[in-house]
Amino acid sequence: MDDLVADTLFAHWKNELPANTLCLRITLEQTLNAGLTTLTVTVRRLADHPSFPWDQLAQLSPYSSELAALKNAMDVVGDNRYYGFRKDLGNAKSTLYKNLAYIAKELLIKVNGEIALGRYAGFPRRPAQAPIVNSMIEAYINQLHNYGQDPEKNLLRPRCELASYVAIRERRDRYITIYQHTNAQ
Repeated sequence: MDDLVADTLFAHWKNELPANTLCLRITLEQTLNAGLTTLTVTVRRLADHPSFPWDQLAQLSPYSSELAALKNAMDVVGDNRYYGFRKDLGNAKSTLYKNLAYIAKELLIKVNGEIALGRYAGFPRRPAQAPIVNSMIEAYINQLHNYGQDPEKNLLRPRCELASYVAIRERRDRYITIYQHTNAQ
């Protein structure tokens, strides 16, 4: 089954199921964005943490090329929420931006408190330039801790949100300057 068949099939099932089959309806809803966890998580963190030193990170190898690969993956997937059903994800495969995915995972766990993601095997265990990257993450977290105790300003309050690819693209457009800025240097 590929993304085109999945879209048609799941939409048909959803329309044909009686309202009392709530469990199956929920299962069908969960098929959206299946196979794209790493992409979804990585884009969310890039968008949600614009003050992270992405420009400094892009100076390190291989992060500049991974930022370009991440942008390309978002363009390739677009609004196709069943893209993950393809046999070959091509330019959207997570190995093209695996080090960025590590940073996204660390921010999700350490900043947002989503500790369950620590068990997800799709993230790398160690990034390229690990000592530098880990110190950047720790410095960023310390900066957030020192930001203030006002709950409205506290960026450390846990948030669990389900991002659709439409929302991801809107965020990507808002923060695409990170990518453009790092390539201009």
